[in-house]
Amino acid sequence: MDAALRVLQVTDPHLFSQKDGQLLGMNTRETYQAVLAEIQRHHPKIDVVLATGDIAQDHIQPSYETFLRLTERLAPTYWLPGNHDDWPLMQKIAEDYDAKHKVIDIGAWRFVMVNSAVHKKVHGFIEEEEMRWLERAVASALGRNVMVCLHHHPIPTGCDWLDNIGVKNGQQFLQRLEQFDQVKAVIWGHVHQEKFALHEHIALYSTPSTCIQFKPNSEDFALDQQRGPGWRFFTLQPNGDIETQVYRIEASRFNIDLSASGY
Repeated sequence: MDAALRVLQVTDPHLFSQKDGQLLGMNTRETYQAVLAEIQRHHPKIDVVLATGDIAQDHIQPSYETFLRLTERLAPTYWLPGNHDDWPLMQKIAEDYDAKHKVIDIGAWRFVMVNSAVHKKVHGFIEEEEMRWLERAVASALGRNVMVCLHHHPIPTGCDWLDNIGVKNGQQFLQRLEQFDQVKAVIWGHVHQEKFALHEHIALYSTPSTCIQFKPNSEDFALDQQRGPGWRFFTLQPNGDIETQVYRIEASRFNIDLSASGY
């Protein structure tokens, strides 16, 4: 009998090649390393890491290599691109890593990594070719439960400014997934916030960034000084049941520039 899977989601680390690189006043490598230290304390055994985009703020090779070097110490790591990423470069770098795979089968689960990034755009969109590939990947799961991963949010967040830069065809994306009973969950990053919702039988989860957080329910861009960097941990049962929790570290440990009007 398959055992439960222990799955870590990290997202939006926005790393720089320089150790002192900052995003809106926050040293993103410092926060990422602090998050990883807490992850190791809370979760000594992890089966897989899913990284849902915006890996590198400067989108250059040393930043991606730093991410993989730090993260693969925990467990095999798989990634997909965000709007700040260079996907061709990520694919080239990942040739020597498991990160290059878009479909991952572990035990009773299949993880499907979808590209929602649009070249030189902040919003997301899933091209028809990618949508058809996704449907084939789900249909061929052969009795496995399926978790679909992407960067952009397919449903509204409650933040006006963020909801202008989600997946433009998010509703179509979910409608095409709802035909498959084996799809148990969709997860994403991008919004730097925690959220849970349901679409038909599919559980929907967003996860905090490992660096800055966006203020919930804000009309315009705003940072959240109350909630710290975080991650999400899943326990996935062979029968398709999902247990999950978001963890955070103290926001007061790190500096942020609250006067920022964007990034």
